[in-house]
Amino acid sequence: MVIKVAVADAKKRFSELLGRVAFGDARVIITRRGKPIAALVPLSDLPPSALEEDGDWLYAIQSLAAETTEPPADLHQPSEEA
Repeated sequence: MVIKVAVADAKKRFSELLGRVAFGDARVIITRRGKPIAALVPLSDLPPSALEEDGDWLYAIQSLAAETTEPPADLHQPSEEA
């Protein structure tokens, strides 16, 4: 199950959301003004290299993004809001 919550709601419910993710019941998409900005996912969703101290986090993020229906944002380009 995927749960979408606004940032303010996620702050209030963080412990509950974290528990649901940790026990495999849900994945959480955190939104700001209706747009996804972050996700809480179980560690089992991450590739093993992401769990290593010097793991390649960009690779892990891109791997997860490849599984979504929307293309990932280019992390190296400045946002248009800046």
